[in-house]
Amino acid sequence: TGGWNLGVTGKQSRRKPETVVLQLYGTKRDGGFGEEAIFSDHKLTMNKPYYLAAAVKLATKEKAGEVTFFVKDLSNDDEPLLTAKVPHAMTGGFGNKLPLTLGRRAGTNSSGFDGLLDDVRLSSTALALPDLLFTREGTGEHTVGYWQFEAKPGVMKGTGTPDLRLTTVATVATPRTARQTAWADFCHVLLNSSEFLYAE
Repeated sequence: TGGWNLGVTGKQSRRKPETVVLQLYGTKRDGGFGEEAIFSDHKLTMNKPYYLAAAVKLATKEKAGEVTFFVKDLSNDDEPLLTAKVPHAMTGGFGNKLPLTLGRRAGTNSSGFDGLLDDVRLSSTALALPDLLFTREGTGEHTVGYWQFEAKPGVMKGTGTPDLRLTTVATVATPRTARQTAWADFCHVLLNSSEFLYAE
């Protein structure tokens, strides 16, 4: 099925560890269906806050498409906003019935993002630098959804048409043996016991 995924590769990635990547699943310039992983070559340092954006222009049969990546280390004001333009061969076909999913791939508990998300904005067109969330907060004419994860308007409430409210999805727990369950219960009792916290 078609779709897309913007994220950061893990430390153990066999391709390019800790790198911003956009994966597209759809129709290629030759008319076939396939997947393309587009790497920005911006290596991120873990445990630092970053601004990240990807502006996607689709390919046509005559011309390659282009992804413009924007990355900024928010822990250092002196660091510039980095950009990288990377060609790709995807023409479209990304539509599917899966919900927009933040922090993991839709329909799976694998490939979860191990970190925090702040403002997230999704637009219906490739935005130029002056229109990015980095330089212009809030919504614009091409905004599909905008989530701020703040108490107002609501942690899971988004701005957009229609009103886009996020929901949480329970993760699938790994099955435990009876012995593991007993140990987990025992540890919970100890950690919730005031005697455990103050015993010498």
